[in-house]
Amino acid sequence: MTVFQRIHFQVKTDLIYLQEILQRFEGIRQDWINQKDWLQCQLALAEGFTNAVRHAHKDLAPETPIEIQIT
Repeated sequence: MTVFQRIHFQVKTDLIYLQEILQRFEGIRQDWINQKDWLQCQLALAEGFTNAVRHAHKDLAPETPIEIQIT
């Protein structure tokens, strides 16, 4: 049986939080996920976060939270 983990947290609108996000992501890694798929998901997460900071939140205060949920 495959067990899915989920994390949910917020970070401020600042690229300095990317490392924290990737560390939390690594914390839910499952052995059954192959390396290639894992790295693609990691890249998608990093791209999504950086796009939110650079584009969606471009004119917002750095204190504006970005909500992250990963299953």
